[in-house]
Amino acid sequence: MTISAKNTIQLQRGDLLFKKGEVSTCAYILKNGRVSCSILTDDKRIIPVSLFIDHGLIGEEASFDDGASYIYNAVALEDSTLIKVPKSDVLTYLEEAGTWMRKILSDISHRIENTLSIMNEHKIIDDRLCGGESLSTEETRLILDALAKS
Repeated sequence: MTISAKNTIQLQRGDLLFKKGEVSTCAYILKNGRVSCSILTDDKRIIPVSLFIDHGLIGEEASFDDGASYIYNAVALEDSTLIKVPKSDVLTYLEEAGTWMRKILSDISHRIENTLSIMNEHKIIDDRLCGGESLSTEETRLILDALAKS
């Protein structure tokens, strides 16, 4: 799989990369910057799922099944550069790796989605999910503002 410059995207601080429930079209590789992945509860609380700083694969959980949706929101906490990896490229790579690999990753993805659903239902917040980092009040406001715009 080759990645071209046309697949590089720039996010500004506060930009929404994707929203929970949107149908997945790609995964993203963070080259630099900070991106927060979180769930917004019905009472407008943010449950941090992960925090990516200068590297990481974002949104890949929804890349293993056709028609799958993103299972959390992703918002840039600072200007960030990402590489967009189309879902078709992910699926082609997995097909070459074998059907069993796709099934294993799909099962893991569903387990993650179920775990996030339980965390949302019970409003569980655990800083260990974000590498021990907590969102500041300003970052929380930034995420809420980004989600409100969408």
